[in-house]
Amino acid sequence: MSSTRKAEPGTHLRQERYASDPAFNEQLKASAVARKCSIMPDPSHRELCLFLQYASMQPGGLSAMAADFLKRYADRIGSPTMRKHSGLKTFDAAIVRAVREELGSLSFLLKGEADRVDPFGHETFAAENLSSLDYYAGVVESVEEVRARHVREAESFPESYPATAFIDYCMEQAESGLEDWLTAFCLDPYTTLTCPPGWFGELEQSLKDYMADRRADALAGKVVSSIGEQINDALDYAWEEKCLIHINGVARMGKTFQVKQWCKSHPGRVRYVQVPSGNDDISFFRSIARSLGTAAGSAMKTTQIKRQIEDAIQDSGIMLVFDESHYLFPQYKDVRSSPRRVNWVLTEIVNKGIPVAMITTPQFDISQKAIVNGSGWASEQLDGRIAYRLDLPTVLPSEDLIAIARHYLPRASSEVLQLLSAYARRSGKYLAGIEAGSKRSRFLARKEGRDVPNGADLEAALTQVDPAIKELFNPKQEPQDVCKPPATAKKRACRPVAQTVHPPGKKILVTA
Repeated sequence: MSSTRKAEPGTHLRQERYASDPAFNEQLKASAVARKCSIMPDPSHRELCLFLQYASMQPGGLSAMAADFLKRYADRIGSPTMRKHSGLKTFDAAIVRAVREELGSLSFLLKGEADRVDPFGHETFAAENLSSLDYYAGVVESVEEVRARHVREAESFPESYPATAFIDYCMEQAESGLEDWLTAFCLDPYTTLTCPPGWFGELEQSLKDYMADRRADALAGKVVSSIGEQINDALDYAWEEKCLIHINGVARMGKTFQVKQWCKSHPGRVRYVQVPSGNDDISFFRSIARSLGTAAGSAMKTTQIKRQIEDAIQDSGIMLVFDESHYLFPQYKDVRSSPRRVNWVLTEIVNKGIPVAMITTPQFDISQKAIVNGSGWASEQLDGRIAYRLDLPTVLPSEDLIAIARHYLPRASSEVLQLLSAYARRSGKYLAGIEAGSKRSRFLARKEGRDVPNGADLEAALTQVDPAIKELFNPKQEPQDVCKPPATAKKRACRPVAQTVHPPGKKILVTA
């Protein structure tokens, strides 16, 4: 008989007892959301749906996102009629009836509306306005007596309501129901933005504005170098044209940083995947599943994980960015095998019209050549599908390095920024050098009770990070020419060059 997962009181605590708690399962499954996306005719609605699925994967899930959304757009709460008469402090009977209809509310009864509280034979009544005995009033009173009492009560209802009463009502409905409505929008085929909830009539435009605000938040304070601009342009091209692109560049130039920044600012379009090393399929597909939000449990087989990934990608059309794409090829110890990872990307994603970006170092071309030579794999399958290849520069301009240094040390002096950028350029570490130097210098400054590192902090930090760079701060004297005396030294004759004596009569060939 199967276990009921029920522990008797006083028994040993098993840590797995909490594993199925709903708190651990807040994110929306990408495969289910993708199915809804597949029937959405409006691309902007699909992007919103995928944006919400991404938000559900973040800390706090959709609950935190809904709370932040309401905080930013509390002034847009209300039905269309409420928004139309937002300048009024009091809503008269006509406006109340219109708003009530839009909200689908049985509250806000007006003077004389006895039928709305009549529990016998009428279409609507407000249960919240009845006492518990009213449900059983027929037992102690006749129907006529109950109706007569309600008519008398209806005469005490107001003829108008303050506008704030409706705003408070809508806010209460939004706080308790927005998360559920957003979940239904991502999963339920019959919940659409064309029929938003009455308490938030401008929901579609507000969600689009919120997505734009989140993108601006992701880009706020970020520095885009000249290389970063090229990367952004290539990724925009891949998304718009639904094609495969290849971005290649040497390490430590900021490729990964810029790619992650672009992906984070477009959560309704793309997912970032860091390709794991190795030749196994399970780790590769699990890394994709984690980025998408599909199931990838330890008990699942590779084919099960792969099938869910394919359904999610093909139904939603979401773009994938593969960083460290040289790991798409088998490692050298297995160069005679075909590149299964590359073949899968081509056949199941690129051939389906899904945009893909491969981010690589020059190791990619080396691995591709090794596979072609070792296995005879036709590389034209890959090369022919690459719509655009971007080979990045190998050097960052000084102005870019200074701008990046200012991002890490925004309040540092110009001398400190110049020193940090010079170290990044001379060491060849570029962005990695700037990040390491700025972190260590901030740490040293805090130990001395200062918030902003000075030149001494940075010099000590860089020396600790890279001891071989000491000559950057204490440059060695240039060696003097033995034939050229120092300015203050007494001039002395240079050592004569030995003369070569040739035998008489021998011809000497002189070349210009």
